[in-house]
Amino acid sequence: MIMMGKKKRVRLTPGARHFYRMVIALVVFVAVAAGVPQVYQAVASDGSESRITTVTVERGDTVWDIAGRYAGPGLDIREMVFKIQELNGLDGKYIQPGQTLKIPAH
Repeated sequence: MIMMGKKKRVRLTPGARHFYRMVIALVVFVAVAAGVPQVYQAVASDGSESRITTVTVERGDTVWDIAGRYAGPGLDIREMVFKIQELNGLDGKYIQPGQTLKIPAH
């Protein structure tokens, strides 16, 4: 005989509810941080403003690849590489996956 009755509700303890809230908050934070490049205004020493975007270096990226993606029309890619290196204090062309770089937006 099958008994039909009220379903028993599963309740989480306060600690478990807190844990799941923190996990969800972390997932949302990571998704937003990874998917949305940050753009902000930077003021140069001469008082002029320029827009700066931040990007996270992916495996296989080079400074030249990133410069090519963000160089505006008519801008020499070598100038963009130099600006990226100067803005981020890079001595050479080597960057690491996960590294955050500031990119001048045009």
